[in-house]
Amino acid sequence: MWICSCHAVNDGMIKAFAKEHGCAWKKMTQELKVGTQCGICAKEAKKILEEAAGKPASSLKIAENASNPDCEAPALLPCGKCTCTCGK
Repeated sequence: MWICSCHAVNDGMIKAFAKEHGCAWKKMTQELKVGTQCGICAKEAKKILEEAAGKPASSLKIAENASNPDCEAPALLPCGKCTCTCGK
């Protein structure tokens, strides 16, 4: 099933990434680019990554409105700060 249509990433690619790298959200966004353009897929992609890696839900929240073009990885820490370099 296609998860990220912006970068042509499917659930199989995310699961394969998780088997090789574990639950490394930021690394996955850098390598597969999933969740880095429009951000619509980020929540589902993170869920698939965590399930495939066998991890419980983390404290990392996916930005609901992650449309900032400067944002490389639309994920927010519990404090609300973005984990990428956009500075928001």
